[in-house]
Amino acid sequence: MTLGEAAAHSRVLPDPVVPEWTMGCFRRRSITFSSGETDTETRVYWLQSGRLCADFRFGLPGHVEAGVAHATWDGSRMRWTEWTALVDRDKWPEAGELRRVGNSLIEFAPSGAYVEEWRLQPHEPGLLAGLRLIDETDRETGEIRHRGGGLLVCGQHIAIVRGGPDFSAAYGVLDPTGAVARILHYGDADPGWSLDGFSQCEEGLMQSLTVNGRPVRRRYTIDTLLPRFPFPLETPVSESGRGWLQAEADTLLVQAKPQH
Repeated sequence: MTLGEAAAHSRVLPDPVVPEWTMGCFRRRSITFSSGETDTETRVYWLQSGRLCADFRFGLPGHVEAGVAHATWDGSRMRWTEWTALVDRDKWPEAGELRRVGNSLIEFAPSGAYVEEWRLQPHEPGLLAGLRLIDETDRETGEIRHRGGGLLVCGQHIAIVRGGPDFSAAYGVLDPTGAVARILHYGDADPGWSLDGFSQCEEGLMQSLTVNGRPVRRRYTIDTLLPRFPFPLETPVSESGRGWLQAEADTLLVQAKPQH
C-alpha cells in the first residue's frame, strides 16, 4: 500500500492543530538580527504538517543542522519541542510569532533578537503527511538501526529524518515519475525515499523497504495523513484591502509576480 492509499483510507489530523497557513514546505529568504546583520545565504527549509515539522539548515561547508520536532500553537505563537536532531541542544528556544501574507510567512522572535522571512515553495495540491518514526530495523539481522525522527510529505516535497548514532536527514522534491531530486542531505547517500510498502500496525503504520541494499522495516505513529491538501498561495484580505489593491493594480502589480 502506498502512503497516498493509506491516507485515502484513514484521514488523520491532530487535535490541537497548527493553522493551515503554516502547513507545507517553506524556504527561508532571510534572517535579520537585532545587530542589523542579515543572512540570505544559509539554505534553510521548513516542512510542516498538522503538528510535526522538519527543519534543515545548511550554511558554511560542513555546518549542518537538521531535525524533526512537534509544533504547538497558542493563537499567535508557535513553539517547537521534542526534537530528534543532529544538534543535541535547543539552539532556537524562543517561540515564533507568525503572520502570513500571500506566500510570505514572517516569524518574529518575541525577544526582538531576529526576524525571518519564509516563502511557501511551489506545490501542487496533494498528499500532506507527518509520520513520527519509532524505529527502523534491519529485517535480516533484527538490529535497530535508527530510533526517532520522521517522514514528512508536503505535496511534491519530502523529508526523512532518522535518529540515533548514525543520524541521517534528507530533503528532496518528487518529480512526476515519482523519482526524488535530492536537495539537501546529511548521512546515508540513500535515505529510503520510497512512499510504498506501507501497512497498518498497532502503533500506526509500518513500512517495508530496501535502503542501501538492506531490507528494513520502519514503524511510525501518525501525526497527519491527508490525501489532498491545497497548499494555497493566497491568504485572506478584507474587502477594503482588496478594493485598494484592485484600484492601484496598474502601478502596484505591473511588475509583481510570485517569488519563492
